[in-house]
Amino acid sequence: MRKAVPEYIVARNNLFRYFDCPDSYLVRTMTNTEWAVRTEEGISFLTLFIEDTRAEFVVVRKDNAPLVYQSGEYTMVIAIDCIKIAFVLKNESEQ
Repeated sequence: MRKAVPEYIVARNNLFRYFDCPDSYLVRTMTNTEWAVRTEEGISFLTLFIEDTRAEFVVVRKDNAPLVYQSGEYTMVIAIDCIKIAFVLKNESEQ
């Protein structure tokens, strides 16, 4: 268990290298969720179909393009979601 945080950091960095995108995002893995990206009036939306409900999120744009990264059989969409964030911090070493 002591290696969980360092292993997560390495895996997260590898994920962003895989998609060749900046590593400044939180990650929610939803590989078994039906989804779609649509654009209306210049705004892109990520729609997730979870059980019998539909959730929509605004896709972030950079240089007037939606941040949608595709690589192989996966797509990463950078969208805005109001979530609680857990900050994992390293404690000072005991002396």
